[in-house]
Amino acid sequence: MNFLKNAYKRSPAAFSAILCLAAALISAAICALVTLIPMRIRAIDLTPQKLFSLSDETVDILNGLDNDVEILLVSNTGIEDSGTVAKLLTLYKSYSGKLTVKLVFPDELPEEYGTLSEGSVIVKGPHRETVVYSSDYYDVSDEYFNISYNYYYYATQQGYNLGTYLEFMKNGYGEALGLYDIANYELILTTAIDYVSKDNITTVLALTNHGETMLEAYLYSEFRQTFTEVTFGTLSQGVPENTECIIISDPTSDITEAEYQTLTEYLSGGGKLALITSYSNVAKLTLLRKLCDQFGLTTDGGFVCEDDENRNMNGYPQILRPITLPEALGGKLTAGEYSPVFSGGTGITVTEKEGVDCSVFLKTSPNAYVKTDAENSESADFDETKDIRGEFALGVIAENKNGGGALMWISSFSLNNSDYDLVATGDNYPLFTAALAALNDSLSAPDIPSISTVSDVLTAPKSAFAVGMVIAISVPCLLMIAAAIITIKRRKPKAYDTQTDGIDSEMLGDNADTEQ
Repeated sequence: MNFLKNAYKRSPAAFSAILCLAAALISAAICALVTLIPMRIRAIDLTPQKLFSLSDETVDILNGLDNDVEILLVSNTGIEDSGTVAKLLTLYKSYSGKLTVKLVFPDELPEEYGTLSEGSVIVKGPHRETVVYSSDYYDVSDEYFNISYNYYYYATQQGYNLGTYLEFMKNGYGEALGLYDIANYELILTTAIDYVSKDNITTVLALTNHGETMLEAYLYSEFRQTFTEVTFGTLSQGVPENTECIIISDPTSDITEAEYQTLTEYLSGGGKLALITSYSNVAKLTLLRKLCDQFGLTTDGGFVCEDDENRNMNGYPQILRPITLPEALGGKLTAGEYSPVFSGGTGITVTEKEGVDCSVFLKTSPNAYVKTDAENSESADFDETKDIRGEFALGVIAENKNGGGALMWISSFSLNNSDYDLVATGDNYPLFTAALAALNDSLSAPDIPSISTVSDVLTAPKSAFAVGMVIAISVPCLLMIAAAIITIKRRKPKAYDTQTDGIDSEMLGDNADTEQ
């Protein structure tokens, strides 16, 4: 301390300059050291939606990475200034040494990736890679669903080529009008990382040689979130290895005897089959119905209708609002009330079969009825001379309790049709994907919640405003008064006491005598 005091006395200006320089260097060193601390420790998430807080499931996936994963972030700015995605990826890195994040400018991308916008990422693993587009992070809530879809529908009716609804929204319409109010940053990034890092992933085979209807495009996006690859093909060479589920989507012709035997063996070995039929074709599917009969599921092929006004659409008995049973899907359907719209289906009769456990997740009311000759009927109204009234299943999952596989049967493709999903205000698709997840657990997406991108406006009470103004004015005034008092006291001259001013009184007396 004496050294510092002496240094200050010798040259106050130099001492102050050196002290300021030392403080600046120490501050810079502290800042540099802080950046080495993992983001999850040094940063506190104060966002209302907890945007930068990772779920336990994501943390488990990151901690369990066995393979190296490289992420290329597309951005025109520095990684620290690239917005939410960059900050989230920095947080991801702090949980796993297997993860690397690199910045790449759009014009540096290989041609195979096309044009990628700011915030898109390329995720590369040892076995596969995937691209996450910036539009993939966002979704449209029920509140905006009808607005966007109606605009899309009427624009296509006017002759505009907008592609599919999914493509239409991805091309920026929802973003331009502010319709995207749900963000899935964590879900999309986590599933992409897990998808490319796994040694083996779920494979779904969609059959194509029986006039099947293509699954809606949205479903492939859902599959990517469940680390699933969809392949299209036939059973001519048997069931491909590692196929965990087969989908037969609204076929117009029956399977062959050889395919029947192949599917029977596949199911007896624990395989999973998702079958979607429709009234217009189900009568032709003799062998497929025989396959369902092995699980106690049959149909008489009648067109199912509802004359209960609470269970049909605006009095049209052929358009149903069936009863949904979420508990039958084992928690795969997120909380909330669902009102799907269903049409063109047949009633499924469930018969108890030894060793088979059936779960009905979609059914009619007891007032429903089936028209056995609907195409020749003049009306969809109930005809007591021919039609059969009763409660019918529309969606069932039947599982062999002895490990003999499982079969899901949905009796109409309308549940996976975009037009019907629009009428149901988006309730059909979640039900369909939840049913697939209940059929095969490996088709379940991680339980990572979405977040709202809309924050409620904070309205402060008048008393809080008054208190704030008082503090904003009084505190500076008090500080200024205190500073003035201190300054005045320091500048006030000292009054010296002649008795105690440090001069020896005897010496004073001697001097006086001498002068005399």
